[in-house]
Amino acid sequence: MTVSVRPGSEADLPAVARIWVDGWQVGYADIVPQPALDSLDPAQRRRQLLDRAADPADDSELLVATEGDAVAGFAVIGPWRGADGAPSGDGAGEIRAIYVAPSRWGRGVGRALMDRAVTRLDALGFAEQRLWVLADNDRARRFYESVGWQFDGNRQDYEIGGDTLPEVRYARRQHSAGVGVRPAGVADAGEIARLQLSTWRTAYDSVLPARVLDGLTHAEVAARWSAAVESPPSPRHRVLVALEQQWTVGFCAFGPAEDDGAVGSAITGLISTLLVEPRWGRRGHGSRLLAATVDLLRADGAGVAVTWLLERDQSSRSFYTSAGWQPDGALRHLDMDGRLVPELRLHASLAEAPDEPVKG
Repeated sequence: MTVSVRPGSEADLPAVARIWVDGWQVGYADIVPQPALDSLDPAQRRRQLLDRAADPADDSELLVATEGDAVAGFAVIGPWRGADGAPSGDGAGEIRAIYVAPSRWGRGVGRALMDRAVTRLDALGFAEQRLWVLADNDRARRFYESVGWQFDGNRQDYEIGGDTLPEVRYARRQHSAGVGVRPAGVADAGEIARLQLSTWRTAYDSVLPARVLDGLTHAEVAARWSAAVESPPSPRHRVLVALEQQWTVGFCAFGPAEDDGAVGSAITGLISTLLVEPRWGRRGHGSRLLAATVDLLRADGAGVAVTWLLERDQSSRSFYTSAGWQPDGALRHLDMDGRLVPELRLHASLAEAPDEPVKG
């Protein structure tokens, strides 16, 4: 079912209050003391939301995500607030809350809400955006990191039910102008080849044999990518490119796995290559490529996705694990010019994708 995001209204508040309570009670189990979770009341939360909406000093905006006629999640955004709860005036924006109904986790609702929230904050002129999350909320932290947010080193304590819980602050800066992901065309093959060769020679010079790297020519690699785009093995084999303004900055090739030791009976998708040119790193391009790829694999019916990484490629491994992927114990060796280069396999469930946040 299609997920839509729109401005919220007073009529949405009963559903918002219920999602807030359910999100806490399910998402914060084993993090927040159980008596505090048991005391949460949707009716009381609704009254608090009504009072806030009636306050002329309230500077927040409510966004709601819907599936059909049902409210599936919500986000609250506004100017960044200081320790006293008042706007700090430092020009930053804030995601003050973002919740998805637990019954709708894993369906892209959280990602749709996040996309709309950051787009709205960008439009309001908040070039830097921040949020607080409970330090032990690993699920939420993986989600934020997978869509380009980063822990900025700030911490604070959150008091609830007589207990003190640590929070950490995440931030992102606006890089949205001219940024996006689209399907590759044959005309992109040359840039994809340049990106691949440049990245391999920069990042893998101590991992891959020099003769293998030196033997790759741009024309040869471009011809292979042209064929992959123009004549893929199946309609489900795709190549995406990441863009920033007029530059191609990364790409991802993926499709159905063929006898790749799929986990269980689920249809398995394989990410064969995902690269962002190092000089364009830490701008969210890898996260956007991965998110678009996962969405397309899921739409094609895949329940599991896998990828193979060079065992010594710690940067790529950290990127995938921050998005919820994990090694599954499978290993293989590539014969490169007589030298065996080890690779390990990572996997992620697409049926329960780590893309639904619970705000801390």
